[in-house]
Amino acid sequence: MTVGEGSAISAESKILLRWTLPFVDNIESVNIFRAAENEKETLIKTLSSDSETFEDSTAQKGIMYYYFITLKYKNGLESKPTDAVSAKWN
Repeated sequence: MTVGEGSAISAESKILLRWTLPFVDNIESVNIFRAAENEKETLIKTLSSDSETFEDSTAQKGIMYYYFITLKYKNGLESKPTDAVSAKWN
């Protein structure tokens, strides 16, 4: 199972991410990946299994970022990544 609909919204000096978790109880953690335009993605944060929001305060002004999320399960498997969402704060 993968994460449901996600969004990325530019806010003052940060980018807000929101998503919907699937209704399963074997999630160990939520992984947030980020890539600047034309760059390779990197894992920027691992969150608790019940997290459905994240504030990226390390994003730099004027750069377009692409985010995707994976779920790590208690059996060691990881979900496929979500479709990328993008945002840039000016």
